[in-house]
Amino acid sequence: MMNLWPEDNIANNWRSWPFIRYYIFMMSLWLSGLPITFDMIYQLTGNMEELIGITENLVALAAAAGMYYMSGCKRDFVNDTEERVVLYGKIFLIYGIVGNLCYASIPLYQKNDCEFLKAKLHSTNMICGLITRTRLPFDIEQYHLTNVMFCLQLYTCMVITMVVLSITIFLCAILIHLVAEITNLKEMILNVCEENISDMEMRKRLNFCIDYHTTIIEFAFLMRDAFSSMMLVHMTLTSFALSVLGFEILMVKTIADSIRFAMHLGGWIFIIAMTCYFGQKLHDESIDVADKMYSTAWYSCSPKLRKDILFLMMRAQRPLTLNAAFIGHMSLEALLGVLSSAYSYFTLLLNMKS
Repeated sequence: MMNLWPEDNIANNWRSWPFIRYYIFMMSLWLSGLPITFDMIYQLTGNMEELIGITENLVALAAAAGMYYMSGCKRDFVNDTEERVVLYGKIFLIYGIVGNLCYASIPLYQKNDCEFLKAKLHSTNMICGLITRTRLPFDIEQYHLTNVMFCLQLYTCMVITMVVLSITIFLCAILIHLVAEITNLKEMILNVCEENISDMEMRKRLNFCIDYHTTIIEFAFLMRDAFSSMMLVHMTLTSFALSVLGFEILMVKTIADSIRFAMHLGGWIFIIAMTCYFGQKLHDESIDVADKMYSTAWYSCSPKLRKDILFLMMRAQRPLTLNAAFIGHMSLEALLGVLSSAYSYFTLLLNMKS
């Protein structure tokens, strides 16, 4: 619906209606994004006393920047997925909608407390009831535009969630599909070398397994080329967002705000953990192909067949991975690296606060 992956016949036509609709759709997010940016710039040029407010703006802008980059990456390969993956995707999107509604309702619930604090501090910059801090060159409360800005922010949150979750589920579906194909390949490999079949039949089965393995490798390379830069941005933004959200959970003064930021933190961790888990699964299953080949009755094959089997095993010992550009591949080890970097940024923010 959002034309994140346009068809080939319009992929190079920047004046086509799907492209125009896509850019109108993306530009609509800046109706709430620009006021958030203005508020952050105003605070940065001030006395830096509102560190929590600055970090709140940074999280919102980081999520929007990541969504823009993910939706703009070009992907040139087949996008067929299994039906069960589509079902999981719908479940996650429902989770995203419900989570956003809960996330947005907490500031509304605390609006009276915010108004009391605003009157106590005699603050004219604080706008109560909004999802995140914002700033405009005019007083939106005077023109009764607070509810309009709230709706714009909720719309932006929904769009960012839908795009990021859709692309993440699509990527995980590709990884699940690759793992399923490798599992199928390993089952076929076990039937290659049998003592009661002819050498010609063994050759036929082995050639099919080699072609099957080659096709899987080519598909994995296409996936890697399409998503490697995206994963680099994803890991970088996730480390930053986790540290800022952890800082805000500790610094806010109400339990409701802590719960709100904890929900946001859980969403970031869930997305990166899911990608790293399936990336690790692809790595492990691709290496296991060589072990499955070795466990067959290869000794009953002819010397020429054994040589081809050896080449297949040598190639299978090089794992298939989902790379994050030049910094490594998505795995459980990479997840620990993201959490470690987030902790480093978190301690830096604590030192700045103190």
